[in-house]
Amino acid sequence: MSAVKVIFKRSSLLGKRPTGANLEAGEIGLNTNPNDPGLFFETNNGSVVKAGPTAFLSEAPTQVPARGELWVDSDTKALNIGDDSGNWQKVAAPFLGGTNGLTVFVAPDYQNATDSLANDGQTVPFVTINRAIIEVTKQIIKDTIAGISTGNNRYLIMLAPGQHCVVNAPGQSVANFNVDFNNPYTEVTQQFLSQFNAEEFGGLILPRGVSIIGLDLKKCEIHPTYVPKYTHPAFPPGYQQQPGGPVYQNEARSSIFRWSGNTYVSNFTGLDKVDYRIVTSVSKQEGTNWAIFKTSRSHGLGFDDFVQVSYTDSTDQVNTFPEGAYYVYPLTNDTFVLSSGSWNGASENPV
Repeated sequence: MSAVKVIFKRSSLLGKRPTGANLEAGEIGLNTNPNDPGLFFETNNGSVVKAGPTAFLSEAPTQVPARGELWVDSDTKALNIGDDSGNWQKVAAPFLGGTNGLTVFVAPDYQNATDSLANDGQTVPFVTINRAIIEVTKQIIKDTIAGISTGNNRYLIMLAPGQHCVVNAPGQSVANFNVDFNNPYTEVTQQFLSQFNAEEFGGLILPRGVSIIGLDLKKCEIHPTYVPKYTHPAFPPGYQQQPGGPVYQNEARSSIFRWSGNTYVSNFTGLDKVDYRIVTSVSKQEGTNWAIFKTSRSHGLGFDDFVQVSYTDSTDQVNTFPEGAYYVYPLTNDTFVLSSGSWNGASENPV
């Protein structure tokens, strides 16, 4: 008696995949095309998942990947993975390979960069140098507890070319410090990051033994988000450059970085505060209906900055607010909200 041959539902057409209408839960379907073969099965919720192998093509094998599906771009050799929303997410890898927490990367212009507490800066880069410093400090503390005596000269932060805006505003006292590290999904805002700075004068504190190295002297730009306000002696008390604007008064001198022994920085260019930014989209903030402005690059704005808003000629100004001067409340590196009154008090009036 001959053996029973089992043949699964299949197709040899390139890119053709089974759907929930073709399979039942637990049933297997195949694509036998040698250029993009695949084994698929249906889950209990009716979705079809690819079990393997990893696709190696110049274009995405599908526009709606299942969670965990892998695809390597044969042109760029970039690895992509399907997320919970049915989208491809590119997986970055540091050019130095595994770093064991000793080297982290910052790339504010990289599309998938994130300051999330769940990120370690080794596979996906951070957005800000501030967040990289926090991660390196965590590693220094771990090494110190483990008794690694050479921990004073082991840590490196690599900066990709881009507009690096350092959150350097004055920080919080120990009594008022309220950052929660227990929840990896805590939103990392500018107010979150600034709490780690020097309390009275501001400036991002660099731990001992940490090096910050840029990959390109000209293209790695370092900008402050905080510049102390000052007034000219000839100006009268309470001077305002324009009605409704900030009252200018002398504030203590600050800095972008404050570092201690055995710290090394190199191969980047320090510049003044970013003087303009381009807004690419405006959305509503959940719960408040405030307008959230998103910029094409790091905006470099600080708390209660006074800015001028203007529209380009091509902008559709239907249902918009007037051009003019507003006060800024920064959220993340590339988002902020505006108010016609100062945020520093009870006069804010968000748009």
